[in-house]
Amino acid sequence: MTYERRYAGVGMERRGQRGANDSNSAVATYQSILGSNLVAMWHSQLGIALVSGKVDTWTDQIGGIVLQALGAATRPLYQPDGTAFGGNNVVYGTTVDASCLVNTTIPAGLIPVGSTPWILDTMRVRAVSVANIVCAQSAATFQSAGYINAANDMRLSVIGADRVTLSPFNNAVRNYSFYIDGTNANINNNGVITSGVYAGTTTAVVAKFAVNANAAGGAAGDLSHALVLVCRTPPTAGQEAAVRALATAEFPP
Repeated sequence: MTYERRYAGVGMERRGQRGANDSNSAVATYQSILGSNLVAMWHSQLGIALVSGKVDTWTDQIGGIVLQALGAATRPLYQPDGTAFGGNNVVYGTTVDASCLVNTTIPAGLIPVGSTPWILDTMRVRAVSVANIVCAQSAATFQSAGYINAANDMRLSVIGADRVTLSPFNNAVRNYSFYIDGTNANINNNGVITSGVYAGTTTAVVAKFAVNANAAGGAAGDLSHALVLVCRTPPTAGQEAAVRALATAEFPP
């Protein structure tokens, strides 16, 4: 078995991110835009550990939360998605392998009870199928999950019920954010927001997180993921626009 590790810390220079020794403070980073509200960042050019060319773990660049494949058979590929994402390697999930990355030991204070979490995924739907995109889950139930259903709609499920539906969705590289704000549940598709009334907050501590499936590894999809950001509360409209601009610069369609 071959083992490769590709890892760089938050200060490592990359396109669109400022290195620790860069004196040009005008260059934005996701962390400088979102501040302490940003509690996790999985970036496909950082924190990737490979086993036999597939993603075994993906380490977040804020608090070091490790998403891990459930086993050798479910490791996502790490490769370009054609010319999408600027030709960069991405976490390349597939339905045939039920490939996904999960963590079931999220720190209790990350997204506490009463939060209105915001999750952004720079991703592409390569083939339409029933699939989970990203999810934040308590021990018992989904607190917030973006997924694609049998009718090929994109939905946001919060506390076990669908709250908003986006139809149709786009098969190009998109910056999707899924969030609740105390008034609505929302899916933001490259700056276009679709909302459904939901005045609640999280009802339990988020203890699990998953990319490309649910926390049990179910309903994986043919999805490519370049960047996943998690905030406790929705950023301002200006912050979100800046994040989207930076993600598009790093991972162009």
